[in-house]
Amino acid sequence: MQRAAKLFVLLGIGSLFFRRGIIKPYTLQPFEFFILLAGITLALFFIFHKEKWEELKALSGWFLFFLAMALFAAAGTINGYRLYGLDETIQKAILIDFFYIAIGALAFFLVFYFSREARFRKHAVLTFLSPIIFTPFLLSRYLADKLGFTEGRTHFWGLTTNPSEFALLSLFSLSILVFLILKEKRTLIRVFLWILIVFLVALILWSGSRTAWASIVAVALFVGLFIFSKHYPKNWKSGIGRIFLYILVSILTVTASFFILPHREKIMVLDRVFPQITNYDPTFFRLDELALGDAMYSVIKSDAIQFPYQNRQRIWPQALHLALSHPLLGLGVTYDISSNKIRDGAEVVGAHNTFLEALLTGGVGLFLLLLLFYAKVLRQLETLERDYQFVGLVSMVTSIFLFSLFGDYLFALPWMWVPFALLFGKGGTEPSKL
Repeated sequence: MQRAAKLFVLLGIGSLFFRRGIIKPYTLQPFEFFILLAGITLALFFIFHKEKWEELKALSGWFLFFLAMALFAAAGTINGYRLYGLDETIQKAILIDFFYIAIGALAFFLVFYFSREARFRKHAVLTFLSPIIFTPFLLSRYLADKLGFTEGRTHFWGLTTNPSEFALLSLFSLSILVFLILKEKRTLIRVFLWILIVFLVALILWSGSRTAWASIVAVALFVGLFIFSKHYPKNWKSGIGRIFLYILVSILTVTASFFILPHREKIMVLDRVFPQITNYDPTFFRLDELALGDAMYSVIKSDAIQFPYQNRQRIWPQALHLALSHPLLGLGVTYDISSNKIRDGAEVVGAHNTFLEALLTGGVGLFLLLLLFYAKVLRQLETLERDYQFVGLVSMVTSIFLFSLFGDYLFALPWMWVPFALLFGKGGTEPSKL
């Protein structure tokens, strides 16, 4: 039964490239389905093997963590109901969010429990490579548009729910490819892995997620530091040449990724950094009309980088003001649609920051709990062996953290907890106290 449960977990992680359509309700997608199957299977195993119950003590601390998260969110939701009422839309959103809390917790428990085995950890890490299946669409933008793999015919999202989700998943794949290429000794395999990295970075560029682009830079910097510290821990001067070579390869990789993008997507990438290229009107019609040379000329003559789309400078003060108005309990998982107080123009939006989301959802209690969790992550990183798998896991966790600074991901992505479970499982951590 344990083998079956492991298989279901791996199938769930491997299915993350598919996050919309077909299965109804859409909240019960393949990942959630397989995680539930794995949970049921493992529960049956423990029912028939009571002598193994002692092993579950390793999960007790994490059970309390997720229970506290759910209780803080529930208290905030009750407070939000008291202040703003409860309609059918809000009720449905509450059920979905708490379902995702439960699935996220179950996924964490399962992966943490099994990932104490190095073999399972290896297989789990490799299953994050599934977004690579979308790389052929770089050769056919028309087919990607036709199949609905692009949002607004500009941002690639594959079969996920939004471009940011696709970008984060692709960053996980990129992290795995990076540690594989560092570990590999055969030249031909390394070249093949590098080509995959080029195509995957191109997909991440196509997603239009600037947070993902920043994450690529962060991962590249971390990998550079890792190479430097691993090979030249004392005589740093002898490693300067290798570092310059690494920087050159990194620049070449991103440049190659940019130039294999279709024309419209090249202009979109430039426009996401220099939106004055299209006069702040990034429609695909406008992008198709622009020549690359004209766009580059606009970049060169531009005075400054500007970020006008979904301006967080306007959103964050509203979110913080609302959070400070209800600091003790928060307003629950539907704080945005319940209060209607955070707006980007006429549109009601979320906080666009996971830490603000925690404060708005469950008050200062949930906010401190999230900070405590990341403090635990940092302490865990100090204890782990600095091997190549460490590079992949840290890169994944770093990407999650950066995305958390610019989006609401505390409940929306239940699979987000899997890399953390792998990280803690790698060290055999048994957090009796958080």
